[in-house]
Amino acid sequence: MANGGDAERSQPASASRVPKPWAAGGGPAEDLQRIREGKRGVVHEEEVEEEGPKKPRGLEEEEPVVLERNIFSEKEMEPVRDVEAERQRKREGLEAKDRAEVEKNVKRWKKQTEEVEARFEGGPPKKLKAGEQTIGALFSPAALPEEGEEELKDNDLEIDEDEENKSFYYPEEDLWEEELISAKPITEEERQAGKKKELEKMTKFKTFKVVAKEEAKGLILDSTWVEARKPDGSVRERYRLREFKSSSYRDDVYAVSTTSATGRIIDLIGVKKQYVFFTADATNAFWQVPIQEVCFMYPPKEWLAEEKSAGRSTDVMWQLRTEWYGRRVAGTRWVEFAAGKITKQGFKRCEIAPWFFYNAASDISLELHMDDIYGCGPKEKVESFLAELHKEILMKSEIHEAGGEEFSHLKKKRTYKEDGSMLIQADSKHIKEVQKILGMEEAKGCPTPAVAGGSSTDLLDQEVSEEEASRFKSAVGVLMYISPERPDAQYAIRELTKFLKKPTVGSMHALSRVVRYLIKTANYGIKFEQEGECEVLDCFSDTDWASCKRTRKSTACGVFRVGGCTLATYSRGLATISLSSGEAEFNGGVVACCEGLFYQQILAHLGVNVKMRVHVDSSAARGVFQRQGAGRIRHLEVKSLWVQEALRQSKFFACCEDA
Repeated sequence: MANGGDAERSQPASASRVPKPWAAGGGPAEDLQRIREGKRGVVHEEEVEEEGPKKPRGLEEEEPVVLERNIFSEKEMEPVRDVEAERQRKREGLEAKDRAEVEKNVKRWKKQTEEVEARFEGGPPKKLKAGEQTIGALFSPAALPEEGEEELKDNDLEIDEDEENKSFYYPEEDLWEEELISAKPITEEERQAGKKKELEKMTKFKTFKVVAKEEAKGLILDSTWVEARKPDGSVRERYRLREFKSSSYRDDVYAVSTTSATGRIIDLIGVKKQYVFFTADATNAFWQVPIQEVCFMYPPKEWLAEEKSAGRSTDVMWQLRTEWYGRRVAGTRWVEFAAGKITKQGFKRCEIAPWFFYNAASDISLELHMDDIYGCGPKEKVESFLAELHKEILMKSEIHEAGGEEFSHLKKKRTYKEDGSMLIQADSKHIKEVQKILGMEEAKGCPTPAVAGGSSTDLLDQEVSEEEASRFKSAVGVLMYISPERPDAQYAIRELTKFLKKPTVGSMHALSRVVRYLIKTANYGIKFEQEGECEVLDCFSDTDWASCKRTRKSTACGVFRVGGCTLATYSRGLATISLSSGEAEFNGGVVACCEGLFYQQILAHLGVNVKMRVHVDSSAARGVFQRQGAGRIRHLEVKSLWVQEALRQSKFFACCEDA
C-alpha cells in the first residue's frame, strides 16, 4: 500500500482497522508521545466519531492496532530507537556483570581449593578444637607430624594404616566384583535349587501344618516367591506372605530397633574396658517365633507337585505354626521373643532405649537390632552367655578380640587393633554405589566436601529432568546412611537433603563435589582410643544463624564425646526462625541438651555413669540458659525453657567457649 488513504478505500469503513489520515491537531508525534507514556492504541478523532461516543484517549481499544511499516517517518522513529538501544545496552551490561561475577567466583573457588590442598596434602593433621579441648582432627594420606610438632593423641578421624598406600579412585577390579555378581541373571536351574532348599527349611522349622481346605476357616493370606542373588554368588529363594495394610488396621506392628545415633555406644564401652566384642545373627528368625493367631496360606505349587507325585491329596491349605516373612507383626513378635530370651539370662532391658540390655553380674552390654546382636564383655562371661543363648535361639555367633581383626555390624566396618583402639568406617561399597548411580566410576577426588559462598543464577536454580532427579534422590539416600560415620561430610550431605523435593542443577553440582570428596577420603573413619576416663559427657553445640538463604532457618550441629572418643555427631536444621544469633545458639544448645541427656541415661543403664557438660560459643545463649523465663526474648518457646530448670538441678553444666 502507498498510504493510509488507499487502505481505507480498499475495504469497508466498518471493517477497517487501519488508521485514517491524520486529523487536524493530531499526528504521529502526538501518538508517539502517548506510546511513551504507556497508553495503548492509536486513536484518531474521525474514526471515533464514526464508531460511537468519544472515549478517553488510550482506553477505547483493548486489541492492538496494526500500523503500516512506513506510517512514521525516520525522524519521528529516532526517539523509539534510542529507547530500545538504551534497553539493549542495559541488558548487555547486566549479562556482562553476571559473567564477570561467575568468573570471579570460579577464580575464588580455584584459589580456595589450591589453599586447602596445600594445607592438607603432605602437612600435619588439622586439629579441630572447642576452646582448649581438641575434639577431632582431619588427616590426609601424607599427613605426618612435622619435626618438633606434638603428635595428636586423642584424634578423631584418621586413615586406616593398612589402606595408606592404596589408591583413592578404586582402579582395582575386585572392588566391583560384588556388584558384578549381584547383577548376574538367575538361571532356572538355580531358581529351582533355591526353592527346593527353602522348602526343606520350612519343613525343618515346622512352620506349617497341612489341613484340608474345608477346615481353613480364618484369615487366609496370599503368598509369593521372592528371589535374590547373594554377594557370594548363591541364590536365595524365599516364600513370603503378602499381608497388605489396607486389608486390616493394626496398632501393634511397631518393632523396636537401633538407630544410627546410638551405633557406637557398645564400641565405646568395649574399647574403654578392653573387653572382647561378639556378633550374633539369628537363622530364619521369624520361623522361631510361635504364631499367636489362626492364619492360613496357599502352599507353593512346587510343594503341591511333590505331594501329587507322592500320591497325596493336593486339595489342602497350610495353617501357620510360626510367624512368617511378610506378616506385618512378625518383626514386633520376633523382637519381643528375642528380648524375652535375653532377659532370661539375667539381663535388664533399658527403658529409654529398649534395644539395649545389660547384665550387671557379668558386665555384658549388648544391643538388639532385629535378628542381629552386637555386644561386649569379659571373654569368659561372653562365652558362657553365648552358649546358653544358643540353647534358646538358633543363631550363628562370633567373638572378636584385639589384634587387628576386622568385622562388620550393620554394614559398618570395625577394626579392633592390637593397641586396643578401634577404627569404625562406613562400608566402601556405599561410595561405589553412589559412583555407579551418578556415572562417576572414573571420577577423581577433591580435598573438601563443599565450597564456601557461591552465587545463585538462573542456570544453577533450574530444575533437572525426572531421570536426573531420581538419580539425585537415590544417591543422597545412600549418603545419608553413611553420614554418621563421616562427620567431616555430614553438614554438606545435610544441605543436599534440602533439594530432595526439587533437585536443581546447582544441587547436582554440590552432590558431585561431595562424592568426589568421599572418593578421595574413602578410608577415613572414627577412631576410639583406650586412653581416657569415662567421667564426663561433653556436648559441643554450634549453630549457623539463618544459614539457609531460602527459608532463613538456622542449622545446628553437635558433637558428643566421652573419654576423648566421639560418641555421636549431628547436623540438622532448626524448625523455627531465630531473630538473633544468641537465640539461634540457645535453640541449638537445647537440641544438644536433649541428645546429651539421652546418651547419659543409656550409659548409666549400661554401668557407665558420666556427668554432662554442654559447650556453647555464645555468651548470650549461656545467659538464657542461666536465667529463669523468657526474659526479653518474649517469643521464646516455652518448650525450650526446661533446660533452665535442668541446669539449676545440676543435671548438666553449661560452658561458654570461643569457637
